[in-house]
Amino acid sequence: MPLPYLLLRFSCSKELQTKIFKLFFRTKGRGEGSGLGLHTVQLNIEKHKGTISLESEPSRTVFSIRLHVQANLA
Repeated sequence: MPLPYLLLRFSCSKELQTKIFKLFFRTKGRGEGSGLGLHTVQLNIEKHKGTISLESEPSRTVFSIRLHVQANLA
């Protein structure tokens, strides 16, 4: 039986999908932001044995994050 997991979904534009996980990529201008956001998110999700993926269709890109959850936290 597969482990239970938490699924989070969010979207972004198609033009960003090929660059979004690259280190130091940013959507803001120079001096605004570090470009560490989604790259750091990806590393942390993988560190916790989770996955992050993206699905793209014309004019729509959806990110899915899956993190395993423990049945008994107490």
